[in-house]
Amino acid sequence: MDKIVKLLQIAFDVTIFFLALTLLYTMSFKFTSLTEVSADIIAEDNMLYEAYLMKEEYNVSRTELITLLLEEIEYDIEVVDLIQSYTIVAEEYSPSDIGLYDFRSKKFKKSYVYSINGTIAKIRYQHLSE
Repeated sequence: MDKIVKLLQIAFDVTIFFLALTLLYTMSFKFTSLTEVSADIIAEDNMLYEAYLMKEEYNVSRTELITLLLEEIEYDIEVVDLIQSYTIVAEEYSPSDIGLYDFRSKKFKKSYVYSINGTIAKIRYQHLSE
């Protein structure tokens, strides 16, 4: 009788072991599929978008934006204003170009656009309704 109980115990342990391996394999496959699909979605436009949850800390006034543009800029900047959008390329920008931009909005929401490798691709300023 002891041998039958021992045999049943071993069979039960082996069954649980194979169930655990099957579950591990299934979860691994699902995770791999998820990461591949996410990478494909990101690769479509080569950008990741990030916005901050604390709105007050990342609101910028028109004065601050103009002050930023009075110096050389490190990153490309996209300004979405009430009437018009501006894309300012850092390599081509000169502070003397400030007169080319007419910002109508008084407040902007600042967010960052990241490239696939995690570096900042550009800084985006979106107008806020007043």
